[in-house]
Amino acid sequence: MLPQSTTLCACGCGLPLTPSTRRSRLDRRYLTGHHAIRIPILEKLCACGCGQLRPSRNRYGRPSLYIRGHNKRGTNHSPETLQRISQAVRAANRANPDLRRGKNNSQWAGGRRSRNGYVQIWEPEHPDCDIGGYIFEHRLVMEGLLGRYLLPNEVVHHIDGNKLNNAPENLCLFASNGEHHSFHAQERKRCKLQNN
Repeated sequence: MLPQSTTLCACGCGLPLTPSTRRSRLDRRYLTGHHAIRIPILEKLCACGCGQLRPSRNRYGRPSLYIRGHNKRGTNHSPETLQRISQAVRAANRANPDLRRGKNNSQWAGGRRSRNGYVQIWEPEHPDCDIGGYIFEHRLVMEGLLGRYLLPNEVVHHIDGNKLNNAPENLCLFASNGEHHSFHAQERKRCKLQNN
């Protein structure tokens, strides 16, 4: 049996560290050369929640809770925890709805932004706005011309093909996306015939 003042090598070999076997202050936890020894791997479940088995120590011999790379995953929260987080965020947004929206946001650029080549306008009260409160400008212009909201299946077409030109005379309305596609198919046929 070892005396109580004797400590064991941290590599897991079970050999005692004695004053004569210690190399320096920095190496007190290991016998000389033992800090690089691979430790027998004991398998346990990864703490990220993936359900995979992980080594009890990492490649440097330190205790490990995760498989390498899993500590940065977003799966370390259970579904119940994720639900509680989203409820807390929603409650905070309800308490201060205008805290970071619109002009109070540090990224505010005057209520106009570009998405996929189209201009979007910040209209948070519009029934068809996205989660950030933006709606496409060409749809707003067409709604102003018609005097009603557009139906979700209605498509606004830019006559000159310039997505940034939202002048009323440059826009036309199609009842469905199918009509819009057939219009473009006819356009392609007509251009083909003109080139031949």
